[in-house]
Amino acid sequence: VAEQTEGALDITIAPLVKLWGFDAKGPPTDVPSMAQISEKLKQCGWDRVEVSTGPPRLRKKIPGLTLNVDAVAEGLAVDEIAEWLVQGGHKDFLINLGGEVLAKGGPWQVGIQMPEAPQGQAFTTVELHNEALATSGIYRQNFERAGHRYSHILDPRTGSPIQGDLASVSVIAPSCTQADAWATALLVLGREKGDSIANRSGMRVVWIEGK
Repeated sequence: VAEQTEGALDITIAPLVKLWGFDAKGPPTDVPSMAQISEKLKQCGWDRVEVSTGPPRLRKKIPGLTLNVDAVAEGLAVDEIAEWLVQGGHKDFLINLGGEVLAKGGPWQVGIQMPEAPQGQAFTTVELHNEALATSGIYRQNFERAGHRYSHILDPRTGSPIQGDLASVSVIAPSCTQADAWATALLVLGREKGDSIANRSGMRVVWIEGK
């Protein structure tokens, strides 16, 4: 996904996540400076990780590189749970983990959360049949400084929280890991660029605009 989106998804942004306070320490007192962001960007880069499958191993090309897989962790967990259930003989079920959903059998009717609305208030519903749905949005994890809201979704290319008119992006895909990754990547790309990639790939996407 990182390669197909020219880095809109990047699991090496851990230094930037920490800089912006979207980790255990919480939001910073002051918004990071461009110099601070630039320094952390030097420690990032998805193409600075070498991957081998035989034997399975990772090798980083620069010392400061650190991984943060939050963008796909819940989706991967959902897929692992689904695999365990299938192996146990279950054929018709729905898993929801933090808003990341996978349906087996069905069809199942699943709601997509309305941004800034009470939990459970749906913007729309979609039908899932042996598919997964993941949503990435800016309306829950954020902080404000000087009247400006900063989202936890960072653009790996700039090192800063994303800007734009999208409140959330939901993606339907064969696996929840794929849906999770693509939802984040398309939210970073924005509607215009993201729509082009989604259409070429045949992805089903729900775009919700608004702050």
